[in-house]
Amino acid sequence: ESMVAAKNRHIVGDAADAIIVVDADFSGSACGPTTLTSWTENLDVYFDAGSTTDASGNFASGTFTAKEAGWYHICAFLRFRNTGNSNDVTILKNGSTRLAAFGNAITYDWRSTGTCLTTLLALNDYIQIKHESGSSSDCVEETTYHYGKFIVHNVANAA
Repeated sequence: ESMVAAKNRHIVGDAADAIIVVDADFSGSACGPTTLTSWTENLDVYFDAGSTTDASGNFASGTFTAKEAGWYHICAFLRFRNTGNSNDVTILKNGSTRLAAFGNAITYDWRSTGTCLTTLLALNDYIQIKHESGSSSDCVEETTYHYGKFIVHNVANAA
């Protein structure tokens, strides 16, 4: 069993396997409906199939762009401030297709939550995180604890 698992892992330089990994922390705060762009990139890795050179460049200004068609695991987590009415956040594909959402209606306390999904992306599809809540007092806010995360990695090639 361990040999099967080892053979199915991503391998840098494999002619049939691209490797894509993004990890970013949210920074600052945002209130009302807005696409979140204040992310600090921790990791942005892109090895094209057969390549041993990291080309990076998948992530810029809060937008992940698929450089390869395939299946991707995408996660977003945020901390909601104890103000306003409620908070709703969506993971968007190509600016408008809602792939997943998470939120919180508790306003008397800070709340951290998020979600993950696995989805098929075509070449150059892009993913963004949007705070959908309408009130200017519905806010997401980061501290030094790294509550806000945006994580993407490819899990399989497109069929």
